[in-house]
Amino acid sequence: MVAFAGWEMPVMYSSIIDEHKAVREKVGVFDISHMGQVFVSGKKSGEWLNRILANDIAKLETREAHYTFLLNDQGGVIDDLIVYRLDETDFLLLINAAKISEDADWLAQHLEEGITMD
Repeated sequence: MVAFAGWEMPVMYSSIIDEHKAVREKVGVFDISHMGQVFVSGKKSGEWLNRILANDIAKLETREAHYTFLLNDQGGVIDDLIVYRLDETDFLLLINAAKISEDADWLAQHLEEGITMD
């Protein structure tokens, strides 16, 4: 266990090979309780997310998720995150704990008319 953004997080249980085999042969769980939650809504929220994330949001069905990247204005990676499509115009972004404020600020600075963020 190591300290991470105010949380105690496991780094490795035994070995990377053991963890890989456990996930492939049994089940794997990714703990997101430490991650920031940003809800994005609006008629054109999917189009907006397509401009700032690496994956094609249009491919997500309701209740599906992508592991993706938050991109800067030049297309470089700011951070990785998980985006969930909650319904046609509502999304949930799960942001790394250590970058919640930085990523949320960047998103807020790039909001477009008709898009809301909570």
